[in-house]
This record gives sequence, structure tokens and C-alpha cells, in this order.
Amino acid sequence: MVFIDNLVLELFVLFFSAILLLYVIITSYFRFSKAKKEFEGIKEGMIPLFILGIFMFVNALAEELKWTLPGSYNILFYDPFMMFGILLIGLSITIFFGKKTNYIGFLAMLFGIIVILYGIYGYNLGMTKSPQMLLGLYSLFGIAGIFAYPATLVYDFHKQSKFYLFAFALFILFLALAGLAALVLGMVSLPAHLASPP
Repeated sequence: MVFIDNLVLELFVLFFSAILLLYVIITSYFRFSKAKKEFEGIKEGMIPLFILGIFMFVNALAEELKWTLPGSYNILFYDPFMMFGILLIGLSITIFFGKKTNYIGFLAMLFGIIVILYGIYGYNLGMTKSPQMLLGLYSLFGIAGIFAYPATLVYDFHKQSKFYLFAFALFILFLALAGLAALVLGMVSLPAHLASPP
């Protein structure tokens, strides 16, 4: 079987997902209907996020079953990729059916902590050609995951205290930084991957 290196595509999909999630959250937050007590337009935004989540989950599962990368790189790359896919699928289904999102937010917080650990261990083992970039990318997504929990409380219960709004702002900030980090890493990796196909 021919090995196809999807790393650059996966980095771009991470970027697409983060930026699209930001766009959906921010636009719906500012279109909050006080009369209906709902964030308008958020259900429609979940459709492309659901598709991206399915892609992430299926791609990560396939790569881990095929075990195409040397050593433990399949674990390092595809475990977090699968976690993000699970979160996007879960969030999309939850919002589409009008349920509370704080359980998905709590899961995002747990996943975020684990993703940071993946980054730390990958960095300590010197994995990848740029372990610092690996640690940065995983830490940014992990911190965004941690702050996703209070952000879902803002969404679910319209909490407007300074603490929750500050946490919501930090979620937005770290998700934006994580998305940009994935984009930069993807753009840096693209020429090398095009120059040396499998």
C-alpha cells in the first residue's frame, strides 16, 4: 500500500476548523436574540464543522489502524487529531439538537489537558524536526480546550460576569492563535512535502 502523507492537509484542516469555529461563535454571539434567548445562526455554522469533524475522526482512525508513520508518530499526531474531531462532531450534534453544550465544554477541557501533555512529551523526546513548534501548537490548542468549558457556560446560561467573559475572551484568543499556528506550520511544511513525495 502506498503511503500518502496527509500532514499538511491535516494542519490546514485544523486551521479551517479553528477559524470557522471562531467565525460561528463570534457572529452568533453578536447576533444574540434577547427575545428568543438564543445565539442566531449558530446551527447553520455547525454543518461545515460537523463535516470537518467527521474528516478528522475518520482520517485519524484510518491512519492509526494502518500505522503508516515510523515509531510512535501515529500516536503523537493522530490521537489529538481524533480528539478534535470528536469534539467538533459532539458540539455540532449538541447544538443542532438544541442541547446544553457544557458537557462538550467539559470534555474539551479534559482533552485540552491531555493534548498539552502530548506536546510536552513530544517536546521532551525531541520528536519532529521542530519540537518547539509542536509544543507551541499543542499547547495553544490545549489551552483553548481548557477555556472552552467556561465559554460553553456563557453560551448555555448566558453568564455575563467578568470572570466568565474574560474566560470566553481567552478561549477566543487561544483558539485564534492555535489556528494561526496550524496555518503557519502548514505553510512552512508544504514546500518540503511537495518536494519529496512518498
